[in-house]
Amino acid sequence: MDPNQLAGIYHTYVETITASEYRRQQTTAVFLALIGAALAGIGALKALPTFIPILAALVLAVLWRQKIHYFQRLAKAKWAIVFELEDLLPVQPFKNEYAKLKETDASAPTPSRRLTDIEKMVPTIVIIFCLGFLIYEIVTFSCDWFSWNLRICKP
Repeated sequence: MDPNQLAGIYHTYVETITASEYRRQQTTAVFLALIGAALAGIGALKALPTFIPILAALVLAVLWRQKIHYFQRLAKAKWAIVFELEDLLPVQPFKNEYAKLKETDASAPTPSRRLTDIEKMVPTIVIIFCLGFLIYEIVTFSCDWFSWNLRICKP
């Protein structure tokens, strides 16, 4: 293959990785806004049962986490192709950078976490919060129902 063609393909592919990273950031911003709106609905919409916005936030957090996982797999595949293309080039800047990062990570007292692993923590925390709140709502509703109908729960 012509070196200029290879360099053009390489350049274009690296740009697609940048575009994919931008899409991931935009997706994160959208999910944060939607979850924030759902949780704001708890206080803003008094007529709405509390569990509805919490359930909406839970579903959004699960979808968000899955989307992060998709972008993680996509990035891994894209970088594998970039590394293959670099094998055909006289220099391998990204492959060398990755090797240096692994080298410094191995000598660090605490290894660094990948960005997507850190990003997954946010929707996971939202999921845990929502599940905890839903369990609280179910227990409270059950206790209220039993105390009203069977008079066994004490307020």
